[in-house]
Formats: sequence, C-alpha cells, structure tokens
Amino acid sequence: MEARRRALGVGLAHTLFPLGMILSSTSTVLIIGDGPIEATPFAALPSSFPAHGTTTPFRNVTYVNEPSATILSVLEAKLRSPREIRLAVFTAGQSEQASIETPGTELRPLVQSEQSSVAAESSALPFAGEESAKLREIFGRDATRSFSGSSITPETLQHLDWSEFSIGHFAMHAVLNKKYAELTGLVLGDKQKAESADLLWYGDVSHLHTNLDLVVLSACNTALGERLPGEGLRGLTQAFFAGGSQRVLGTLWEVDDQATSQWMEYFYGELKKSHSPVKALHNAQQKMVADAQWSSPYYWAGFVLAGDWRPLP
Repeated sequence: MEARRRALGVGLAHTLFPLGMILSSTSTVLIIGDGPIEATPFAALPSSFPAHGTTTPFRNVTYVNEPSATILSVLEAKLRSPREIRLAVFTAGQSEQASIETPGTELRPLVQSEQSSVAAESSALPFAGEESAKLREIFGRDATRSFSGSSITPETLQHLDWSEFSIGHFAMHAVLNKKYAELTGLVLGDKQKAESADLLWYGDVSHLHTNLDLVVLSACNTALGERLPGEGLRGLTQAFFAGGSQRVLGTLWEVDDQATSQWMEYFYGELKKSHSPVKALHNAQQKMVADAQWSSPYYWAGFVLAGDWRPLP
C-alpha cells in the first residue's frame, strides 16, 4: 500500500511539475489552482522520480495557496506599516491547565455533509490549552492575550479592538459546508454540541474588520470551502481576507490535536526568529518530518498558507 501511495505521489508530482520546472534555487511556489488542485497537499510530494533517476527539490520548496490572482494582487498592493508581533489567542472549551495525558484526537469538523449543516457532538480538545500556553512562552505575556471558553462570543469578537493585534490564533472546532459557504464557521465557547454552541459564521468573519498580518486557524478543514469554478474555494480563508487580513494559515483535512499542538510550537518558534510565515511553515514541516512520532505527512502536510508570501512588515 505504501509503495502504491508513493507511486501515485510521484505520478502526480511529474504531472503538475515537469522535470526542470522547479529549480534547486526555487524557494517559494505560489499556487493559483482550481478544482482538486486547491485541496492538494503539495508539501507532501515526493522528491524523486525513480523512472528518470533524478531528484526534484519538492520538499525544499514552500507552497503558498492563492485564492485567485486578483486577491493576490490586492494583497501585494496593500501598504503595510511595521508593527510588533502581538497575538490574540482564542481557545474554545479548554483551560491551559487541561490534562494532556489523553491520546491525541482529531479536531473533527462538525459538518460532514456537503449539502447541509449537521448538528453533531464535538470531542474535547485537550491540547488546545497547551497550545495557548506555548504561544505565551514563545512571545511573552505582554505580547499575548488569551480568550477562552464562554468568554468568546460573536459579540465579543465584533467589538474587539483588532488593531491591538497583528496575529489571530483560533484553536477550536470548525463547521464546514462545501455547498454553502455561509454555513461554514468556527465553533465558539465551551459547548459540546453544535446546536447549543455559539458559531461565528462566514458572514460574521468577513465583517470583523480584523486587518491582521496573519490568521492561524488551528482547526479541521479550514482551508476548504464552497467550490466556485474559476474563483477558487469560498470558505473561512476568503472570509478573513474579506475582513482585511493579509495571510491565513488553515488545514486541508481533519488534523490530530496533539500533533497540531507540536506543529504550532515549531511554527511560531520559527516565526519569531524570521518574521516570515513562509519560512516558518517550511521549517515547521521539516522539524515534523525529522521527528519519528510525527514524520507521516498526515501530521504536517495538511497545514497550508494563503495570501501574502512576503515576510511580516
């Protein structure tokens, strides 16, 4: 089975990037795709073509998924003023002292159907609190403000002074609807069932006026959404762009809670050093690959960056 997966990966890589298309000097590739390409984990592409006896540096490259050429041009044209990194960290339903001895669980989306939103019970996220604590350790208490549990409501977010922050980090469950983007959103608060929880829907997000340098969506399937031919996926990523944010890091599938916590620690540690989300993304992936516990692409290749590819101002 593993050999077949690798063969399929090699075939896909050869189809998408013919030999010589990516050079050894290439560091970043911007992807403006359509259809299934939008949900392809490019970071997981194998780096060798056995049939040709050659190696292509696919895993030495960082891939940035762009919703469209139009959105990319708008983001690049924005005038951005330098500012210190300050984080608003939102965690739903877990305190930072939560037990971390339970095995890693998947941050399951509450919507499984492509046609409609389906109320479902959500699992606890024991590592979400640890994630928040790690961010405070990395950037310091003065640069990090945490919001958790019932203190997070749509009204709270609507009235938050987003100008205080440069990064918004959301560690919580997500609702995905692939047919109607308006029924995609984030599950707020500490309720375990979607029908009793506060939800921040697509429309709410697009009207937050966040104007953040970076949004990190530490939840399942947050890089996916309603597919519009020729316009890409319409989901949480596009909602945050509409709200004024410059970059969004999301996920392509149901990610593991514990692995996500470790990945975020690597990512933010690298971001603090380089101020480059692109470099931080690549280096976090490489660190996960080097760790035997998390080396499978399932644990790290689902995290994708969209928007401005340049370093933070």
